[in-house]
Amino acid sequence: MHGTADTILPRPDLSDSSVIALKAGIRPLRRGCVRIERETIAGKQVIHNYGHGGAGWTLAPGSAEIACELAAEAAPRGSEIAVIGAGVIGLTTAIRLRRAGFGVRIFAERFTPGTTSDVAGALWAPSLVQRGREEARARFDRALRRSFEHYSSLVGDEWGVRRRSNFSSSKISGGLLRVPRDLVPEGRRLDRFPIEGVATGGWRYETLFIETPIAMRRLMSEADELGIERETRVFGTRDEFADVPASVIVCCVGIGARELLDDEAMLPVRGQIVLLEPQDLPYLLSHAGYMFPRADGVVLGGTFERYVTDPTPQDRDCRRILEQHRGFYT
Repeated sequence: MHGTADTILPRPDLSDSSVIALKAGIRPLRRGCVRIERETIAGKQVIHNYGHGGAGWTLAPGSAEIACELAAEAAPRGSEIAVIGAGVIGLTTAIRLRRAGFGVRIFAERFTPGTTSDVAGALWAPSLVQRGREEARARFDRALRRSFEHYSSLVGDEWGVRRRSNFSSSKISGGLLRVPRDLVPEGRRLDRFPIEGVATGGWRYETLFIETPIAMRRLMSEADELGIERETRVFGTRDEFADVPASVIVCCVGIGARELLDDEAMLPVRGQIVLLEPQDLPYLLSHAGYMFPRADGVVLGGTFERYVTDPTPQDRDCRRILEQHRGFYT
């Protein structure tokens, strides 16, 4: 499915008639590093697991593993643990805690398909995320490696995890330049991409891709199968943690941490996408924007709007995304 030297891959249909939806999500970027640590709030042991920026899917399994270890230090097996947040970080963490023998209830404002994680791409690459220094960097690298191993074991239709070629006009696109080479090999320089209608070249990476609608449904299904309870709830202040019927809370609130936890290191970054009708395009593309074909449609992205918290897609911006992709083809 990656193509060979003699294979010319098809170009997408980028016509207006192929557009089926405009969407937007707010990436939870944290300055300095992802936050995975423990503190006491309102008499509760709170494990923080947030700030993954544009790498929530990339880091979720490994981050959940570390958060689960911190929770196990704070509560005996069999205890009730609350997880706040139901995006990929929250769901993955809740499932790991349940499999470790804890009782788990998820509290969230929204559940799939209404989360930011449902809107994500998601190319496996640590993009738009800060790694931190020393201890934080070591924790980040561990989460990155464990996550890749986990997703590699899920390749197939059930979870929507694919092995894909990513054709990138930039060597540093998507953070793949910083990935350990035993996970994602060094990008191969191409004078011209083997794609119909493309006259330029760049780098070809072989990596993983997660179809988020499939994976989110599978995560929620697994949570239900494990008996994880869930409740719709919005927390206004951290003092409300005192009302949670659990001695340990794992906080996976994403961008909500800025207000809920007074974390000024949190930086909202809006990403907007254009969803085209499904097409048989067995490759990924990264240039001024990105193109990620999925079973439910072809995702066109390309905005990184810092300090924007409104998750409403803007017609003008989405039109520019579409024109950027049209301009990439001759």
